[in-house]
Amino acid sequence: MDVTLSADGRIVSGPTLRNSRSDSVYRAAADGALRAIRQTAPFDVPQGFPGGAFRPVFVTERACRNR
Repeated sequence: MDVTLSADGRIVSGPTLRNSRSDSVYRAAADGALRAIRQTAPFDVPQGFPGGAFRPVFVTERACRNR
């Protein structure tokens, strides 16, 4: 996933998936990750944060463990 943040932590571009797949399990996890990023914005960024491209990584195996 790629997302670009402004200096105040707002999303200015994206989020967009990288290496997307079409199987239903992947799509469900990917949709959840996209939704989580959008719902969390604006992000609490440190003073002086310059903004820019950010690539969060979601580890599905860890997120779905014990479910």
